[in-house]
Amino acid sequence: MSSHLPNYKGGQEKKLALKILGGDPTSLKNFPFNVFFLNYAGVCSGVILTSKLVLTAAHCLDVNYNILEMRIYANSRYFFDHKADVHEVSRFIIHVRYNIPVKFSNDLAMLIISDQFRFKPTVKKAWIATHERWMRENETRFYVSGWGEIDNVGTDNKRGLLNAFMTYVPQYKCEELTDIRLSREMFCLWGNGKRDTCRGDSGGGVLWNGMVVGIVSFGGVCGGHPGVYVNLYRAREWMNEAARYLIQEFCKVNDKIKLKC
Repeated sequence: MSSHLPNYKGGQEKKLALKILGGDPTSLKNFPFNVFFLNYAGVCSGVILTSKLVLTAAHCLDVNYNILEMRIYANSRYFFDHKADVHEVSRFIIHVRYNIPVKFSNDLAMLIISDQFRFKPTVKKAWIATHERWMRENETRFYVSGWGEIDNVGTDNKRGLLNAFMTYVPQYKCEELTDIRLSREMFCLWGNGKRDTCRGDSGGGVLWNGMVVGIVSFGGVCGGHPGVYVNLYRAREWMNEAARYLIQEFCKVNDKIKLKC
């Protein structure tokens, strides 16, 4: 894998397998928008949208809806970093069309934390995609990152945050390779069988030219086929509505002046 790193600017029933396979160690400064999301026994990633909002994959909430058993870890160098910034979750919302029209469609959820993120070089909000010019066959400038497992047998990642570069695969070709029906907001990336996202990385951001264009959704055997991701440009209307709802609901029951609601 190339050591070049991006400069940060701003069968549907197949088993979930989402981790960084074939990745290289990287700094949080290259992916400051990524957070570690612990939901009871489930481990995922997420993307910082504002000082209070995080985007993740809806399926990361399938295991548990109890917010008392959820935590967001920012500035986390590795799994359960005791020096990470830990945040409680106040409320969440899942895309109303999650799993519609096909399994894993609209695989999006948004969380609001009880306090606020403390921004610094390793904790920043993401710059979300403003166009779809990145959707070109064989486009190679996609970077994924995560703290997840590093092989197909469940080996824990002890090297901290890893990143890998991926190549865009057109939807028609992805459907042929995976034998999975994809919906409009899904797109595929491929690491030539050497690099992939796997367990523990779901909900993490996909970086292209400094923009977060998608989040990790699902796949089959790690590295065996292209992985599937959520196109955030096509989800922008829902994201705006979800953000407004969460802020309004949060401010109804919290100190508006103190939290700048």
